Amino acid sequence: MTGTEAHPWSGALPKRLHHEARGAGYRLWLPPGGEGTWIAINERYVRRWQASWQPVIPGRRGLNPRGIVRASFSIPGAGRITVLASHYLPRRMHDARAANRRLTRALATDARRFAKGTRLVFFGGDVNTRSHSPFPKTALQPCWARPPGVDVIANWRHDTRVRLRSARVLPLRLHSDHRAITATYSIRTIRTTKGRPR
Repeated sequence: MTGTEAHPWSGALPKRLHHEARGAGYRLWLPPGGEGTWIAINERYVRRWQASWQPVIPGRRGLNPRGIVRASFSIPGAGRITVLASHYLPRRMHDARAANRRLTRALATDARRFAKGTRLVFFGGDVNTRSHSPFPKTALQPCWARPPGVDVIANWRHDTRVRLRSARVLPLRLHSDHRAITATYSIRTIRTTKGRPR
């Protein structure tokens, strides 16, 4: 699960997110001092947990920094999974095009790095566009729920063990132009030479 807008000046939202995540049995990664983008993973899947925050676009007056939030964990049978999340700049900002290109390049680099071998990569975030995918064809494959919004879920294009089953918009009212979307994937199990899942 990923989301945005939980920056330090968003009132009680960060504290509420931590409270709700604990109550629902999720581990929340909301980098302190970051852009407000977060990742929450069900605790039953949290094995060999690693998390990081990589700034890409510096903050300035009226704009919090933007970058890549990452959480990696292992699931028996599925292997090592990395979830990346980010928040693109609105296209109306004068330097959004160049800044968003930097974000896309950083995402592509991270996706390649964490998708090596049998490892899997997924992305969730606000890409601030409805018209087309901001991702290069060699990196992330988005699934666009209908009606399309600015929020996207994607997987690493070359993950042959991953298959998208469905994507839909949930009937939840969110802040501004955001929509709550969900995607269901199937993952082919990794098996050892003895035929047992890892």
